[in-house]
Amino acid sequence: MLNSQRLHLGVRTNGQVLGDVELPPWATDHKDFVAKMRQALESDYVRQHLHHWIDLVFGYKQRGEEAVKANNGIPIPPPFNGYLLLILTPETQQCFITSPTRVQ
Repeated sequence: MLNSQRLHLGVRTNGQVLGDVELPPWATDHKDFVAKMRQALESDYVRQHLHHWIDLVFGYKQRGEEAVKANNGIPIPPPFNGYLLLILTPETQQCFITSPTRVQ
């Protein structure tokens, strides 16, 4: 998919400016890509589970004890092999904790 208007889409961590969208190998062209993504997003599965994702990203499972219960943290790659959770408390406002594995 071409960024014909040359909109600023950001920069990768390696400094490469983002431009045109590279389609995944399962999409034959941009129309096929949009059709398959639309089909997936309008599926019964997504319709039935979207509220869980909203709770994790925007809702009450974003921080604190509910985030811990939902394993809503950031995986830490090797060699650290942990899981990062942001815990906000009235006392600390920000407290980062890690565990050797995903919080169960």
